[in-house]
Amino acid sequence: MSNVVPNIRDIRENLESLNPTYCKQLVTDLLKSVKIRLIKYEKNNLYIASPVGLLDPRFKVKWCKENQPYREVCKSAVLQDMIKYAAAADTL
Repeated sequence: MSNVVPNIRDIRENLESLNPTYCKQLVTDLLKSVKIRLIKYEKNNLYIASPVGLLDPRFKVKWCKENQPYREVCKSAVLQDMIKYAAAADTL
């Protein structure tokens, strides 16, 4: 799970950076498909902010660009999950 969002972002960034002479329509269609089909994973807290995804020492938040608010969303989601689980553990 820790690879899903970083890989989606890498695929999208690589497709956006291509300047193909041939097969331009193919690159455009692939990019459109990635944006439509894979956006649900980028928006899902389970993928972006699970301890496996965000706290994985290979990635942490390196794949979030510094100027993106996405980094703060990830951190906030993890903190909210930790608070939720801590509260649930207190009731046991």
